[in-house]
Amino acid sequence: MEEEVVSIETIDIGKEILNTINTLCNKLFQSINKNIFPQLDTLVFMDADVTKSTHMQDLLGTDFNHGLLVIAECLLIAFVIYYALRRFTMFYTGKEVESPYIFFLKAIVIGIITAYSLNICSRNSFYHK
Repeated sequence: MEEEVVSIETIDIGKEILNTINTLCNKLFQSINKNIFPQLDTLVFMDADVTKSTHMQDLLGTDFNHGLLVIAECLLIAFVIYYALRRFTMFYTGKEVESPYIFFLKAIVIGIITAYSLNICSRNSFYHK
């Protein structure tokens, strides 16, 4: 048996380094594609059944006494108070404030949307199947 002797001059070190890097990157991207993307798909793409879980109902709340709806209600009240204070100080500062009719119309629409947010999110008609 005759062994082939390879000299250093015949090996292209740059080409070998590039091949090794390409092989490592290829294996890394294949691993990401097989392992991480399916988990991301389950996190990102949800259906209407998500809002029926007890965890989501606890988070969002089913009325204005529980969940994020309490925070939304407090923020809405804070914006109304802020607008009222700005409206009263408008006479002293001379700065214009938007019309009260427009502001209260916006506040009512936002209040209705936050009150029925769980019902809006759980409707099947919003999801394209």
